[in-house]
Amino acid sequence: MTGRPTPEAGAVRPRLPGQPGRPDVFTFGETMVALRGSGPLKLGGTLQVSVAGAESNVAIGLARLGHEVRWAGAVGADEAGQLVLRTLRAEGVDVSGASTDPAAPTGLLWSEPRLPDVTRVHYYRAGSAGSRRTWSGAPSPPPRRASCI
Repeated sequence: MTGRPTPEAGAVRPRLPGQPGRPDVFTFGETMVALRGSGPLKLGGTLQVSVAGAESNVAIGLARLGHEVRWAGAVGADEAGQLVLRTLRAEGVDVSGASTDPAAPTGLLWSEPRLPDVTRVHYYRAGSAGSRRTWSGAPSPPPRRASCI
């Protein structure tokens, strides 16, 4: 325990001082919907649904610490893409750099525990919206004044 008070659930996180309109950190990458199984898929069972991606994980963590963070990437024009954007927004991440690709799906990964210390992960990213994203198709270029990209 650090001795610092923790914000109540649903409380607005305090933001660190910065310049208005300028994110402290800018992240760019593919965020996918993650399906985590309770056991081998062939045996059935339940799946937990969340989002995953290194850049979005960093963005969420830094937003929770009070930094202004912008994430850019592409999602499909599907329910999975809406989950990604909603989750990032709910965590305080600016998604104004994100785009929606109506011609490609949102990427997907699913993981299944095989043994107590072994988990198998399967990625379905070929042809996904995030894998097709380029700066030429971005709604806006990366911010030039971000402290960290």
